[in-house]
Amino acid sequence: MSKHGMLRRAVSVLALSALLGGCATHRANIAYIDTQRISANWPKFINDQNQLYSDLQSIENSKAEPARKASEVARVQALYGRYQSDLTREVREAATAVARRHGYRLVVTREGRAYGGVDATAEVESMLKITERVKAEP
Repeated sequence: MSKHGMLRRAVSVLALSALLGGCATHRANIAYIDTQRISANWPKFINDQNQLYSDLQSIENSKAEPARKASEVARVQALYGRYQSDLTREVREAATAVARRHGYRLVVTREGRAYGGVDATAEVESMLKITERVKAEP
């Protein structure tokens, strides 16, 4: 075989191995987060949830007139809606940062994924300073 033929063969083998090597390191474009796990482990969420239940229980047990109770329930629900919006924004911001860092094109919730994807829950929890207490379900 001539030098030119050997060089061509070596370049072909090198190109093929680079191509196949690229397939082996292919990154996922989709990640998911387990929002149930985040909710179960995030003190901020747990505290807001406990406060809501406490406030609603206090209203129910009060001796106020039904109209007054209804007004108080509406106020608490509106306040809780703002809390939920804030918490959702924080999770979304953390998930967006993780997506940018790893080049994910899409981040969905674990509950909303059909199949596949990279579990980014732990990294989102880390950004939100959540210490896992409840293990994720497989």
